[in-house]
Amino acid sequence: MDTDLASQLRASLAHQERLLKTSIILNPVENVPFAEDLAVVAGPLHGLYNTDKVRSRDQRSQTPLQFAGRQSIENDARTIYSLWAEALGAADATLRLLSGLHAHIVLFMAMAKPGQTVLLLPVEAGGHLSGKAIVERLGLVVTEMVVDNDGMCIDIERTLALCDHRGPDFVFVDRSEGLVFEDFSPLAAIDGSLAVFDSSQYLTNNICGDHPNPLEWEFDLMGEHPQELPGTTEGAARHAT
Repeated sequence: MDTDLASQLRASLAHQERLLKTSIILNPVENVPFAEDLAVVAGPLHGLYNTDKVRSRDQRSQTPLQFAGRQSIENDARTIYSLWAEALGAADATLRLLSGLHAHIVLFMAMAKPGQTVLLLPVEAGGHLSGKAIVERLGLVVTEMVVDNDGMCIDIERTLALCDHRGPDFVFVDRSEGLVFEDFSPLAAIDGSLAVFDSSQYLTNNICGDHPNPLEWEFDLMGEHPQELPGTTEGAARHAT
């Protein structure tokens, strides 16, 4: 490295550090996290995907969200919420407000208009339980992908046939449940549609190469908690959000 450039860089970083020590940081989410800062909040249960509703065995059999083997964590979570509620003088409390579903709300509020159409992965094929309700509440018209129950996957040919007359404005694969990672690439290729893949449940598998990367399937957006969105569906760049 050029020694003069290195010296200028060190001087600039030192100057920025001095400024930060005397400034109020207005946008903390844009700052670079450091491991030592996160260590105090990280533990075995930190970020664990789990329900905070205590259910009986019969109730579990009636819901697509099983969370098998985590009953003790459910009970402990409810105890924590009850203690928070008692301390605040509230009827109840939760620490789960910033979920992926809120990211979906923000995403479609940012890029969709009432009356636009979305081709959606249905619950019986692994789609999220609340996905359809969210986009319909925002005024979008939903067409669900066709399920191949024998093959336990989406019937791609019949689903594409639904789009022969007019393609949807959005293709939304919100794969909340399912162990087999099927090929959704033909849906990303539907002409004129912006394709979104919520890979939050499989992100580490994508990074490690256990499952294909949806961006390599030509999906336009992947992930959740979007921070940067294209302004229109035309010429949208691909983003991992």
